[in-house]
Amino acid sequence: MTRSAPARELTIALLVAVALGMLAQPAEALRAARRGLELWANVVLPATFPFLVLAELSIAWEVPQALAAVSAPVVRTVFRLPGTAAFPFLFGLFSGYPTTAKVASRLVQEGLLDRASAARLTAFLTSADPLFLGAAVAAGLLDRPELAPYLFALHYGTALALGFLSRFFPFERSGRAEGASLRRSPGASDDPLPRKRPYEPPGRTLARAVHEAAHTLIAIGGIMTFFAVALRVAALEISWCAGRASEAFLPNAAGGILMGLFEVTLGLAQIASSPLSENLRIAFVLFLLGWGGLSVHAQVAAFLAEAGVSFRAFPLYRLLHGALSGALSLLVWPYVEPHMNPAGVAVGNPGERFPGTDLVFSGNLWLFSLALAALLALGLALGSRGRNRSSAF
Repeated sequence: MTRSAPARELTIALLVAVALGMLAQPAEALRAARRGLELWANVVLPATFPFLVLAELSIAWEVPQALAAVSAPVVRTVFRLPGTAAFPFLFGLFSGYPTTAKVASRLVQEGLLDRASAARLTAFLTSADPLFLGAAVAAGLLDRPELAPYLFALHYGTALALGFLSRFFPFERSGRAEGASLRRSPGASDDPLPRKRPYEPPGRTLARAVHEAAHTLIAIGGIMTFFAVALRVAALEISWCAGRASEAFLPNAAGGILMGLFEVTLGLAQIASSPLSENLRIAFVLFLLGWGGLSVHAQVAAFLAEAGVSFRAFPLYRLLHGALSGALSLLVWPYVEPHMNPAGVAVGNPGERFPGTDLVFSGNLWLFSLALAALLALGLALGSRGRNRSSAF
């Protein structure tokens, strides 16, 4: 308890500073709140809501157990995780942060995943979604759509490498004692049996899934808005520090890095429009994407706390993810750049386009949604095979 006292005092001091800044500059605080809500409504809401609804429906229809039967050998061998971890793993890859934390915590609450596995999975696989990387970052911010495969390879490759290495250096105690209490299927050592649920009409299941997804997104939007206001009222201090630091070796970029440490989307926009060399810009973009920003950290901490899952090692893994992917980019980019063919697609000023409504998500979003819908249908088919009772959906 004494160890957390300095952190608590620092948090209180920061909250007081934010409150005083809001009182001193109410117009700026209101403008920042509007910008945070705009970013949430135009980017996070359309890109995340369908996946959260699908996740809730999948849990209600016992898809995690069905997928565990198919994917358990791979997940156990590569990551040393139970088969049911494949479900939040796939949803985290498709829909990005903080979906992995939300789905993993729901599985813990359902008794389908132990806390240690949920903590480790969330730590190494809280990443940006492919839609955000390809459309918003590569095409929108960097004005280089052809960079999407490069960003995918470094961002996701580093995350998966960390997941593989984490099996040798677990940061939580093995969930053996806790895992023993989870229900196991007769044919597998760590695949839990589904909970016995009372019959629920499909309409009620859908309504509950939408309600839960909306509740989650409101929490995400509130945290994003708070961090947007906190960053705005601290803008003068951040710009003063950035000016002193950037005079030495990072002209006009330190402000973006400092901002990205708190809110990744705002920091990415500033880094992308900085006059740094392309190699450095891409490296810093990858670092911020891996780190995720304290706004995402707060969202993850809130979701993990709902299930009593430890958050302790999450910041360390995010720092490692960002640092390793950025460093790899600095090493690899000189060899990759000559083979990059600029697509020549003009998208305007990335700093102006990112928070607006002109980024078109619909086509790609439906592509990913259809892919997950197919996965859902496959899981339902496999799950119905293993159930003795009849399904009503």
